[in-house]
Amino acid sequence: MAAMTVSTSETMPWEDVKLAQNDSNTGLLNGLNTPPQTFAEKGEKMDTEDISGDTIRSGYSRKYANRHGPGYGNNVNAQRAVFDGKRMRKAIQRRTVDFNCSIGKYQQDRIWIRDQRSMKLLRPKADFIINLLPPSAYLHNPVNAVATKYVHTSTNKNRYPVNVVRWTPEGRRLITGLSSGEFTLWNGLTFNFETILQAHESAVRAMKWSHNDNWMVTADHKGIIKYWQSNMNNLKMIEGHKEAIRDLSFAPTDTKFATCSDDRTIKIWDFNEGIEENVLSGHGLDVKAVDWHPYKSLLASGSRDSLIKFWDPKSGKNVATLHGHKNNILGLQWNKNGNWLGTASRDQLVKVYDIRTMKDLQTFRGHNKEVCSITWHPFHEKLLTTGGSDGCLMNWIVGQDELVESIEYAHDQNIWSLDWHPIGHILVSGSNDHSTRFWTRTRPGDTSQEKFQVNRPKMDENMSKESAIDDELKMPGVQLFSRYNGVDGSGDNLDVVNDEFIRSEERLINDQYLADPMDTSFMSTELPLPHSQDKDYLFNIKQQQLNSLIK
Repeated sequence: MAAMTVSTSETMPWEDVKLAQNDSNTGLLNGLNTPPQTFAEKGEKMDTEDISGDTIRSGYSRKYANRHGPGYGNNVNAQRAVFDGKRMRKAIQRRTVDFNCSIGKYQQDRIWIRDQRSMKLLRPKADFIINLLPPSAYLHNPVNAVATKYVHTSTNKNRYPVNVVRWTPEGRRLITGLSSGEFTLWNGLTFNFETILQAHESAVRAMKWSHNDNWMVTADHKGIIKYWQSNMNNLKMIEGHKEAIRDLSFAPTDTKFATCSDDRTIKIWDFNEGIEENVLSGHGLDVKAVDWHPYKSLLASGSRDSLIKFWDPKSGKNVATLHGHKNNILGLQWNKNGNWLGTASRDQLVKVYDIRTMKDLQTFRGHNKEVCSITWHPFHEKLLTTGGSDGCLMNWIVGQDELVESIEYAHDQNIWSLDWHPIGHILVSGSNDHSTRFWTRTRPGDTSQEKFQVNRPKMDENMSKESAIDDELKMPGVQLFSRYNGVDGSGDNLDVVNDEFIRSEERLINDQYLADPMDTSFMSTELPLPHSQDKDYLFNIKQQQLNSLIK
């Protein structure tokens, strides 16, 4: 919206005031060059006229208006004017994840950084946040990019399941495709709502950006394919399949793309002409996922028949078939190295295949229900993130059998889609519970108290503190005593319930032990605590539980 200039009959310089454009992200006024507004302690309220000529009541006294020059009240009211007839929103604070500092720091320091030994050590204190670099700087350690810190939940006013989430190529906005056929655009910095548009007449099932970042192709439950420019201008619509399209993928050259459908076929399309070039048939049931190789003429597809097939898109022939899973294939994605293919299945397994040997490189076990979504990190080729139908998010590293980190109650229902920010510092998840949630990596000084535990069972009012302690000991990863008062910071001071427990002044909760989180990578598993008369108490750092050993 162009700036509007308001002036009066007199020619005083302060009377030419530009109306600032209302920033939709923060609700602040940008570009004001007027004196500060001061409320009158005494004096009558004066009547002034706004830019439309209507008389309004102002909260400024006449003497303060005259101090800034004739017509100052008119200019103040002009600044408050809104072109659609509504008052401007008040400035509010929004939670944000600022990545500019880390990128600026990396640009400054990367000249003399030869390897990880040249990097500054990150200690577990908030003072070292300024030394935190973007994920691309820690290629030697993919654990630094694991996103487990909860940031924000974005929900539409009219709630519908979120089937697909995609960041824009520059990372400034997030686009979500809903089962209502709508696109919702969310701000990528403050995570607030920006706009919504009716893109399809049925549920949005697939959404992909071209490699040149100029085009976005989407598909819906009725088999319709649409082309979109970066400004969300729809230019073309194609009737692609007779049944629902489940996934699509661009060729490395962006001249072609592939779609898979519940009609058991995979189709190859010419992007420029919008015409069908080839049909790949061979799956016995619905095809749920398809992905084009990052730089080869090779397609991978997964189906409800539990098979993973590789295709030559030019000839349309099936070149190989893998029988590794025992149930439906719900998602697959090529790693950017071009050698690994990650798959997610209803058999609760996550597999990584190496196409050089056509065998599974590794199998990850940990999900309690079917695995619905899968994605690779944009920079750390070994970091794999999966989402389950029970709302659990899990992070895996190729080469390690154990689970790296998980968020047990990330969502209430199926996680249908996952996508990493182009920089790799934020993970977004879309779920059947109608919500879109943002996750980021932990910072130096963050504690376990800040982890996402929205669905964690709370202590009943009638439950005794002693029984609450027993329940805590059964929950791995949850500390017995908090830095704050009570169990996990939720109650009052946890006093001694019997003589066998440490008295409050002798506990590990003292500031000299847990005032700041400790870097435990160089320490042994168990740390001796101050001893009482009869027992030595050992603190298990990994489990964060209080154990006692009788002499």
